[in-house]
Amino acid sequence: MTVDTRVPASEGGKAIFAHCKSPNEVWVPLLEKAYAKLHGCYEALDGGSVTAALVDLSGGVAEKIDLNEQVPRRITMRIAEHSRRYRRDL
Repeated sequence: MTVDTRVPASEGGKAIFAHCKSPNEVWVPLLEKAYAKLHGCYEALDGGSVTAALVDLSGGVAEKIDLNEQVPRRITMRIAEHSRRYRRDL
């Protein structure tokens, strides 16, 4: 897919939708623009899930982990289990 480098921006030049912390980086709004083009328009992304987008873009598997609710040991165990499954499926 090809996209140009023009992204929706405010009068001050800041990207209206997704943007990088540094104004010198443009990969986030360009990636979002390509994803919006894939789905037809920016409105199609409204209310979407970052997790679903990461799966679409990477072809991988994503799982949301709330770091405020998980005990660190449980997180480590879940990552190790996913890693074992991934290696087994190769």
